[in-house]
Amino acid sequence: MDFSPTDDQRMLADSLQRNLAQRYPLARWHAGSASPLGYDARVWRDSVVGRGTPRGWHCFWAPRSAPGVTVRAYRRVDGGAAADLVLSAVPLPIDARVVGPERAASVLAHGLACGTLTLCAEGLGAMEVAFAMTREYLQTRRQFGRPIGSFQALQHRAVDLWMAVQQARSAVVNAAAAFDGDDALERDRRIAAAKVTIGRYGIQLAEEGIQLHGGMGMTWELPLAHHAKRLVMIDHEYGVEDHHLARFMALSREREARG
Repeated sequence: MDFSPTDDQRMLADSLQRNLAQRYPLARWHAGSASPLGYDARVWRDSVVGRGTPRGWHCFWAPRSAPGVTVRAYRRVDGGAAADLVLSAVPLPIDARVVGPERAASVLAHGLACGTLTLCAEGLGAMEVAFAMTREYLQTRRQFGRPIGSFQALQHRAVDLWMAVQQARSAVVNAAAAFDGDDALERDRRIAAAKVTIGRYGIQLAEEGIQLHGGMGMTWELPLAHHAKRLVMIDHEYGVEDHHLARFMALSREREARG
């Protein structure tokens, strides 16, 4: 989405700001919030932030260099770079508002849906790679003179993991198909279902993959361990499985009520 104002909008904003400055010398918006979403610190160069008012939500463009903007960088358990964005009484000019209360809620919902769907797609990719690594290990690791993948008990567990990947792929494709549609409720319902599926089966695959590898599955040198940690973190971003399951049920009830 491009929130850059047009030339006409800049001219109107300048005129409005001058008039407001004459009438109300201290006419400024103050944003204050914290965002522990765990994004890379390099992302927080500039931000679109939301603020609730009695008239509804507004979205503002907040540069990282603005007073009161703090970025706290750190490393996550999966090894990725992350940061918390903290806004403390950040003064913003009137023309920093990019979306008013008429559309702010839908814009924020669309952005959240986009981020959640992207995260689900990443989770699906991690699941596919982790399953491929586990399957290859079962086919090459030998015990009692034969590959361990020939043992029926391990074959059944491998099939369960294959089914988990297929369930996750179907859920993500189903959510992606509704993303650009006109029905926001159905979009959010399918994305919630995809997040539940990725959270549930992603952790299952991470745990089973490590167990099927044995002790070496816990080592830092094995790529599988990194994918397993990432899958656990994906379940915790944008709401855990239980949160999205409750959201899916609520949205389903709302859809039924609409008929």
